[in-house]
Amino acid sequence: MNYLKKYFFFISGIIQGKSLCRIFQNLEIQNVILSGNIIEFGAEPNSTKNFSKLAKKKKIKKLHFSDKHLNHKNVIKADLNKNINIKKNFYDIVLFFNVMEHLVEINNAKNQIHKILKKKGRLIGSTPFYTDIMEHPLIIIDSQVHFIKFFLEKSLNL
Repeated sequence: MNYLKKYFFFISGIIQGKSLCRIFQNLEIQNVILSGNIIEFGAEPNSTKNFSKLAKKKKIKKLHFSDKHLNHKNVIKADLNKNINIKKNFYDIVLFFNVMEHLVEINNAKNQIHKILKKKGRLIGSTPFYTDIMEHPLIIIDSQVHFIKFFLEKSLNL
């Protein structure tokens, strides 16, 4: 994306009332290439808030969305606070943006995502804040570092 497009994207985000974290997150996801079997947690198929809509697409086999309330042909009902009934080792990519701060059972979510990802699968996501480790939700960087460390420990068997 050239500088002029980035500038207008940034200004548009500000006008829409998006936080700086969300604007930069949206800019960054545009550099991600999605391929294979993908599931996006916390998104609806026809929503403008889907991060999968912002990313580059290449040879997508399946694109599913997960929501515990929504009925739609591409939506898998799943609550990451509980055990989920999704095929093991199926997804190449799990998109997990702005979901973690809504979860109560973080360890369970970590285990469920690890279970559905293929061995060399990727978890791509971020969280604006995580209240269990922060006194104030504006400390975004600490939260995102913890988020990455938290999920990678299981994947890398640390």
